Amino acid sequence: MQTDKKKKDWKAEIRKGVNKLRTKDNWVKYLKTQAAFHDYSFGNCVLIWSQRPCATRVAGYQTWKKLGRQVRKGSKSIKILAPMLKKKKGLEEQDSFFFRAVSVFDIADTEGEDLPKVTLDCVKAENPESLLWRLQRFAQEDSEARVPVTFEEDTGKALGYYSPREHRIAINRNLHATRQATVLAHEIAHSILHRKDDEVAKDHSCSFKELEAESVAYIVATHFGFEMGDNSFGYILSYNSDQDEFEKHLKVSGERIAKCAKAIIQGVRKDA
Repeated sequence: MQTDKKKKDWKAEIRKGVNKLRTKDNWVKYLKTQAAFHDYSFGNCVLIWSQRPCATRVAGYQTWKKLGRQVRKGSKSIKILAPMLKKKKGLEEQDSFFFRAVSVFDIADTEGEDLPKVTLDCVKAENPESLLWRLQRFAQEDSEARVPVTFEEDTGKALGYYSPREHRIAINRNLHATRQATVLAHEIAHSILHRKDDEVAKDHSCSFKELEAESVAYIVATHFGFEMGDNSFGYILSYNSDQDEFEKHLKVSGERIAKCAKAIIQGVRKDA
């Protein structure tokens, strides 16, 4: 068994990874990892991205065996943090959770039987309306925000907007369906994460709110095979000069982004 001295502090590795996300290129690469592993936490996606940026599907050694695939000899594992239950003795003691580093391997490091292809016929990049109406359904029926969506001729200088005061989303009706879908995903994120602006404003600047909404939209679009195009990640990430404050806010935002994107992706997949 490894001694505590020899154990790597993987939480510290997450902090190092977060600090690397200050550049636009690295942030976009992380978002692609989060899109591929939308069920994973922000911290674990940072660990996967830091160790294996090109990973597409990961699993433990025994899981790969059950799937008919064998990890190649000499393959380097990827470490992620898994929750563990610690049993405490005594009637008055309660069980407690802790996190332990576990090893997983990317599919590229395995060989064996082909895995069944998982297709999502309900959403296709060549049919952007399929994503658009499912996002609209999620916004109006399934999200915690339950926000109405309208398509309007004039949305001002913006392609769309979310109004916290009126609690509604408006999307420019003249946009292509693909752009409408990505803008809608952005505004849904605002409606979920920033509806109570007074609470958010204490710890989150406007730049981080935009980072959160645009990142959620990027994850959702990428997950379903849609292109987001240009974005303002570079400007937002370079806006904050205080490294400690930036790291703290980025970690908080990362966790919020991952949770929100997961909820939207699951909502889109509903009944698929």
